[in-house]
Amino acid sequence: MLLDALMADAWPPQLTEYVGRSRLRWASGFTRRANSCLAAGDDDEIPSLVAAATAFYARHSCAPVLLVSTASAPPSLAIHLSTLGFSPTAHTRVLTAAATDVAVAAAAATVAASDAAGWTVELHPEATHDWFEAFWDVDSSRSLNPALRTICRDVLLRSPGSAFVSVVDAGQTIAVGQVVVNGLWAGVQCMATSAGHRRRGAASVVLGELAKHAVGRGAANMYLAVMDSNSGARQLYEQLGFSPAHEYSYYVRPPAATDAGS
Repeated sequence: MLLDALMADAWPPQLTEYVGRSRLRWASGFTRRANSCLAAGDDDEIPSLVAAATAFYARHSCAPVLLVSTASAPPSLAIHLSTLGFSPTAHTRVLTAAATDVAVAAAAATVAASDAAGWTVELHPEATHDWFEAFWDVDSSRSLNPALRTICRDVLLRSPGSAFVSVVDAGQTIAVGQVVVNGLWAGVQCMATSAGHRRRGAASVVLGELAKHAVGRGAANMYLAVMDSNSGARQLYEQLGFSPAHEYSYYVRPPAATDAGS
């Protein structure tokens, strides 16, 4: 439950309501994490949880989405949701590592990257204009929506304890990442490398700088979430010392489905 809670804190939505230990989250539809119910608790809480999630998301004119984690969710929740017509999507792995191990491994990878000598690395306490534009260009297919841009920049990226790293090549920001330090844990998120600069070691440079910052802020451990389908990113993270901790999926239901039994 700890890592799921830390990840929820690191990506703060516009609105959060609690049902027991579960969190109902809303951020105008931008990203799954900020617009899903982080399910937690015991099996006897499942009916009330699903009912509350259904009502909450109906008030926001959308179908309910529940994040079902092997570390936090009621043990029978996935089976119960399946009987209601929900299906799992976006299977994701949560990885952890010792922060010093990541810093050392990333430093070694940077030395081996022939392009790295010409790069400039920047660390800022807030997302700069260039950082945000580089992240948005890679991560979002909805870049023409100014409302979602504002939510991402001014809400989701405003986590306490944040630091933002950019790798700049010839005046162009080519890779970025964010770290959120919370006690002994540092969460990595918003890793993005521009399409024309991948597989050159820029992501390793970003992770190394994030890890060094985390160690300097007193964090002993790091965590991140990566889509199971993103084999390239998973391979990079494992090479830098990350290993699996737990998994989660988002359970969604087609809009035409009824709410019977919830």
